[in-house]
Amino acid sequence: MLRSGRMSSPATTRMAPGLGSAVNILFWIVLAAAVALGAAGLTGQLTHPPGGPSREELTYPGDHALAARLDDATARLTDVAANVDTMATAAKAALGAIAVADATSLKTNLERGNGAAVLISSATLDLRSSLAGLPGDGPDARIQFSNATLVRRAQILAAIDAALSLSEQWQNVTGRSVDAARVVTLMQQHDTTIFAATALGRTSNYTDAIAQIEQARISVADVASLRDQLVTSGDLTVLDEWVERNNNYDVALESLYKGLIASHGRNTLLVQAFYRDEKIAREQLPNPGAITVIVAEIARGGLNQAVLAIDDARRRIDEALGVPA
Repeated sequence: MLRSGRMSSPATTRMAPGLGSAVNILFWIVLAAAVALGAAGLTGQLTHPPGGPSREELTYPGDHALAARLDDATARLTDVAANVDTMATAAKAALGAIAVADATSLKTNLERGNGAAVLISSATLDLRSSLAGLPGDGPDARIQFSNATLVRRAQILAAIDAALSLSEQWQNVTGRSVDAARVVTLMQQHDTTIFAATALGRTSNYTDAIAQIEQARISVADVASLRDQLVTSGDLTVLDEWVERNNNYDVALESLYKGLIASHGRNTLLVQAFYRDEKIAREQLPNPGAITVIVAEIARGGLNQAVLAIDDARRRIDEALGVPA
């Protein structure tokens, strides 16, 4: 017999609860994903560097306040840069003067560099004083100022320090270079004077020859007095040998001429002994060209240090001024 009305099959009854569970699971997955995305966005906002471009509104007050002082410092650094350029030109010209042993040109260019060093020192000290208490170095600087502002601040301060140390270093290295150049000049003067003395001796003009030798010996004494300013150690150097051997020769040559004056030009036994002493001393003379080159290298070495310091200071100033490398 057939029964009237509907009847639910067991399969249909079982599918209803299963479908509800699937819908619930999908709902919770979507909800969890939404929450996760929202949290990620919030975290990104909270952890974004305060000084980054997307947070300019937070650092604008600090950037605006600091910009005026940094702009003033930049303008004043431009004047410092001009004097650094003057110093660089003077240093290169001084190196050229050393190469040709031109003491006058060397002195002129070193004095020109000294003038620039004084101006650089005065300007950078005033600039550093004007930046006393400059904001931007506290623990909360990255929150108050943008990264670009902090970088600019650091570049300006680095440029000031480099320029100030440059003026101090110039005084130290060029002083040594001046002494070395003076020694080279004295050596050349000595050799020229002795050559003139021997020319007079060959014409039997012994009195005038002795006067020339006395002048040459003054040059040797001056070289000896400058030695300690060029050589820091107590060890014997080629400069010491030059002084000793040239002094020995000058004494031997002068003794020979005095002996010839006493003998009225006759070749006595005493005069022959003086000749032997003069010959031995002459053979012991150092190579004047090699000694001159060594001393010139001392002068050049000091100026090379100055040139390197100038290049470093100029590079830092260009960074502060925003000049492309």
